[in-house]
Amino acid sequence: MKLTEKKLRKKNTRVIPSISKSVPLSPVHLYVGDLQDNGSLPFVEELNFESVWQAVLTKSEYFRKTDIDSYISEFCDMELHSFNNLSLIKGLHHVALYLGDFDDDQQVINWFAFLKEQIGTSHGLLSVDMGPSYIAPKQYGTPGWWYSLKFSDDFVIEMFCCRSFGNWPNKKASERVDLMSHIAVEITTEEGVKEAIENLCENAFYLENIAYIESDEMGHTYGHIRNNDSKRVLELVHQGPVKTTKTPPMANKINSEGKGL
Repeated sequence: MKLTEKKLRKKNTRVIPSISKSVPLSPVHLYVGDLQDNGSLPFVEELNFESVWQAVLTKSEYFRKTDIDSYISEFCDMELHSFNNLSLIKGLHHVALYLGDFDDDQQVINWFAFLKEQIGTSHGLLSVDMGPSYIAPKQYGTPGWWYSLKFSDDFVIEMFCCRSFGNWPNKKASERVDLMSHIAVEITTEEGVKEAIENLCENAFYLENIAYIESDEMGHTYGHIRNNDSKRVLELVHQGPVKTTKTPPMANKINSEGKGL
């Protein structure tokens, strides 16, 4: 995408972005099921594991075709000249889908066990990890879990879910999906993540940095930017080396039958 040179937008004004037609302006939602009229987002039922897995793969493949420059412009409602250093943007890092709202942790563990069974047998899946969400309790007052799936071509799919608790179920279904799913943009350097976040948020009052983590157990330095107008989230991430620790991650404490070790 050829970027035009314009003056930086002022803090409280909007610029209509010039966007490539290859990215949908009303993006396909990042929920693994169908949005219900009654507002419910039921977690994956065990009898539907196979079909939901195929939906995860299909929807992720759709978003792999995203034009990243255009997507950032559309998400932020501004031109990409707001980046002081466009070379920070490497491309798409991963797609994060929302699995739904769960009532019992065993539902979460059963889905993890199913995913582990797909390693080496399905679409080049190499590894599956799992852990507690940092953002869900801090931002939305409910516990949550994340899954991270790595494939043989180095592509990553993430999935999130939140407990149906507190005020979380009272939010619109589409809002819950948007808040706990995202497209993740890879940044070329670790220090560039913070720079890119600051570049975007300082030029738009409606963009908020809701999380910044340096070098987590997966080797990620990342930040989550929430558009408080649209309620959508964008992640900026740099992939560093995975840490090796004596304490295994949560995923390694659960065996293939979904039982805690």
